[in-house]
Amino acid sequence: MPVNDAATNQAGSGEREVQSVARALHILEAVSTAAEPGVTEIARSVGLHVATAHNILRTLSNHGYLENRNGRYRLGAALAKLVRPGDHAGALPEYLQTWVERLSRETGEAASASVLEDGLARIVAFQPGTHALTIHFPRRLWPNPLALATGRMLVAELPEGDWAAFLPGEPDAEDRERWTERLRGIRQEGFSILRHPEQVAIAFPVRNRSGRVFCAIGASTPASRATAEHCEAVFAAIRRAAGELSQEFGCPAPLLARTAAATPPDWATVDS
Repeated sequence: MPVNDAATNQAGSGEREVQSVARALHILEAVSTAAEPGVTEIARSVGLHVATAHNILRTLSNHGYLENRNGRYRLGAALAKLVRPGDHAGALPEYLQTWVERLSRETGEAASASVLEDGLARIVAFQPGTHALTIHFPRRLWPNPLALATGRMLVAELPEGDWAAFLPGEPDAEDRERWTERLRGIRQEGFSILRHPEQVAIAFPVRNRSGRVFCAIGASTPASRATAEHCEAVFAAIRRAAGELSQEFGCPAPLLARTAAATPPDWATVDS
């Protein structure tokens, strides 16, 4: 006799489980292991009728646990919100990847999102630019977070007493003073810009409901395209993405307003 969604059935452990919840969980697992599957593929994967799968997908999408992109599904923001700040596996990188891809499409440049992990910067999402000449990162784990614009943003948002542990090499008093001034400037301005001879990188923080910065999102443009006009457009796109992401994660309104009000610098005066 079929069991309806409101009933319970026997789980393999001998305990009773709610069938509708089990089905929803199976669908979330199926979506997480596939590349934006459609309803038919998902229904087949979990052994449900298409109509049943569609109803569950619609419910999960309405509550933000899935994102429906023209009939294709990916994990949504509500799942990412459940991830602990220090847990950088699973839903969070996949969710951030959708934003990084969007940022790359909007700017034409390589985009990334990074987190701090055991004193290192980890790039958890990355998308190359749309041009033939684009920035690539040779690795995803960076022992020196200050070598990345996103890493500098993350370090700057830590308590000042923690900054010394991130300074490269064996810094003397002058080095410590210079880095302290630089990180204070990043924290005060609300963004990080890193200029190298071969590229310009820009990053903004992403905050959760407590206002805490848990990741940074940014983009890098080759020096050959780094005109003031282009850098300003990239800056605006990252600022917008960081604000919308922070809003998704419940960031308080005053901090959202601060991100929205961030003013681009005089690009000719930006140093490394």
